[in-house]
Amino acid sequence: MEVDRMSNELISDELKGKSGIYKIINLVNGKLYIGSAVDLKRRKREHWKEFRGKRHWNIYLQRSWNKYKEENFKFEVVEYVEDKNKLIEREQYWIDIYFDNKKKCYNISPTANSCQGIIRSDETKLKISIAKGSKPFYVFKDKQFVGEWISQSDCGNKLNIKSSEISGCLRRKSNYTHEYIFIYKDEYSEEKFNEIYGRLESRPFFVFNKYTKEFLGEYMSQVQCANNFNIRKGDISSCLSQHIKLKSIENYIFIYKDEYTSGKLEKMCELYDKSFYIYTKNDCEFIGEFNSLKKCSDYLGLDSRRISDCLKNNLKYASNYIFIYIKNYSKEKLNELYKIANLKNVFKVYKKHTNEFIGEYDSQIECAEILNINYKGISDCLNNRQKSAYGYTFEKVS
Repeated sequence: MEVDRMSNELISDELKGKSGIYKIINLVNGKLYIGSAVDLKRRKREHWKEFRGKRHWNIYLQRSWNKYKEENFKFEVVEYVEDKNKLIEREQYWIDIYFDNKKKCYNISPTANSCQGIIRSDETKLKISIAKGSKPFYVFKDKQFVGEWISQSDCGNKLNIKSSEISGCLRRKSNYTHEYIFIYKDEYSEEKFNEIYGRLESRPFFVFNKYTKEFLGEYMSQVQCANNFNIRKGDISSCLSQHIKLKSIENYIFIYKDEYTSGKLEKMCELYDKSFYIYTKNDCEFIGEFNSLKKCSDYLGLDSRRISDCLKNNLKYASNYIFIYIKNYSKEKLNELYKIANLKNVFKVYKKHTNEFIGEYDSQIECAEILNINYKGISDCLNNRQKSAYGYTFEKVS
């Protein structure tokens, strides 16, 4: 079983590749839609995607979805049909039972219909794509013709590239992606092709360390740069393509020379100013590198506020971990944090008004959990920022 991310419902893997008749039920009023599918699991996903995008072809079903909301619709299999040639026949059987001119059935037509088995010519496909606003385009790699596509999605699936990246290249937001060049068929010419490749081969770029902003060199060739730093040329291409989310690879940032400004470098490095390392408290073993408190919190199962306090030096450690900003990292700094984290800072706790002794502790977190209070109050008292917290006073033991 798996959870359908579009509908938050459990879908059996048994439906995958199974053909049959299904119904979509409105759990509030009992109305339903009858349909057939060669792959029931895939068809269900398609329906939910169209519903959520408010573009379902059945306007009555879409309006009902909008009114009653997603949680009140359910996809059910009516029957499995092994012989796919009998799908329409069985769909018609069930439509005959339920169809009532949209009183209790969402089906618009009393007649079952399907595009299964219809073979369209390339010319027809092209007309359909153009009607949808699509345009055919060419793809090249290393000056070699790869193929012609109409659908950016199909092309992306074939080349393992996001359709958004292909779209960016076709709209000339970027000259290439993943070592491929894309040109609309009606815009193609040998001059255009040579112009794009000329920009690729003669556009110098800078390389910087993303943490220290150190200038590492200027290059004309992505291949040479990739060899020098032992990284993939395609990753450099992706970093230089601004519309792609990949802004760096390993420790490096890449910026075209004609686009470089100190402000742009600062902005690109800003994210990495917040990156930090994690080490174990007991043996100083390296755990990993993060640039997001939330991701780190989910990974370690810790409150992100405690991690933040460690990075701000308000806490020495959290759970069994030490945290240090990469920009502040040095072996000396790490050793200092390790020694501080493993010092036993014992303190006593008293009731504020009665001065009743509560106990002796060497961990602020443990004490906070036992007393059911926020550990920050304990820290503030021990560091003389306040005298008491939550009805208690705290005294260091020398």
